[in-house]
Amino acid sequence: LRGEDGRPIVSIFNYACHVTALRQRGEVIHPDIPHFALEVIEWETGGPGFFLQGAAGNVGTGKYADGTLERSKELGERLARGVLEAMEHPVSCRPGPLRLKGWKEIVELDPELPSVEETRRQLAELLESSPRRAWMPCAMLQVIEDPDSARRCELFLLSGGDWCLACLPAESFVEFGLAIRASSPTPFTLVGAYYDCTL
Repeated sequence: LRGEDGRPIVSIFNYACHVTALRQRGEVIHPDIPHFALEVIEWETGGPGFFLQGAAGNVGTGKYADGTLERSKELGERLARGVLEAMEHPVSCRPGPLRLKGWKEIVELDPELPSVEETRRQLAELLESSPRRAWMPCAMLQVIEDPDSARRCELFLLSGGDWCLACLPAESFVEFGLAIRASSPTPFTLVGAYYDCTL
């Protein structure tokens, strides 16, 4: 977003990938890849930056991350270079009044969910052997014990003129983001996930 003098007021970027490259996650608090990307972007533009997590439930840093701070910094700087390169080829966006719409959709759950007993057993085993991975059966237990609540997905749409931000719940997969962008009537459509604060 630029001011009347053409200078950036804020740089907003949207990226669909897990931004967890550090080995110590779960043990330390660190903004990881977005932090290093924002450092470069803010230095180059002279204005603040804002990162929006894309729908990245099934996309991770994989072979590009080795858990070190140095590699996280390298990935952040690589992301920043892509953002700055895109900023060199701006396309004007028609402004408009800011609108926020929220609603709920009912979705179908997998008919072959595990039983409560099986999930509790898995949770107990993980708490003994690998506590950091215990969140997975914990989240599944929420779904199994309260399927009606799990089926209700909260969705949000923030829009303003030629742009919009579609906000998806939980760890939505990248295919959802791509499908929304492909079918959106709004020329500049960003898609984000994790917007209902659930797993």
